[in-house]
Amino acid sequence: MIQRIQSIYLLVVLILSMVTLLSPVLELASADAYYELSVRGLERSTAASALIAGGEEEQAVVVEHAWMLTLISAIIPLITLISIWLYKHRQLQIRLTVFNSLLMLGYYGMYAFYLYYFKEKYAADAVHPLLPAVFPLVCIVLNVLAIRGIAKDDALVKSYERLR
Repeated sequence: MIQRIQSIYLLVVLILSMVTLLSPVLELASADAYYELSVRGLERSTAASALIAGGEEEQAVVVEHAWMLTLISAIIPLITLISIWLYKHRQLQIRLTVFNSLLMLGYYGMYAFYLYYFKEKYAADAVHPLLPAVFPLVCIVLNVLAIRGIAKDDALVKSYERLR
């Protein structure tokens, strides 16, 4: 299973998608507040008010949920894990990997929607996409490489079956 190069590609996709799931992907800054978009939703940082009140820890309050982005971000690593374990069913593995790539494109659609929605709603002066927001694009490229490897394996197995 892990000896195949496409399994390595899918394992990297799994790792990158988990990092994307667990990390903030967008920062918004307005005149009165600082926001981060993560798996929990849009969080307003209350670090300044916590320091004024004498608290030492930064507190983040979820002001709005981003359920669709969270759902897509959670499904992507799950499908990748299932696809890794379906190494004996190559056609199904290809279909799941293609579906996973389409979900990643949907992730970017939802990401763009939430970016513009939150920017307008909270009058953000500055919007900063973070590094984990790029990982789904890298995952799409790795999925394409994995699909090519799976297709080569499938062709190799079919050629061996013809020789029998």
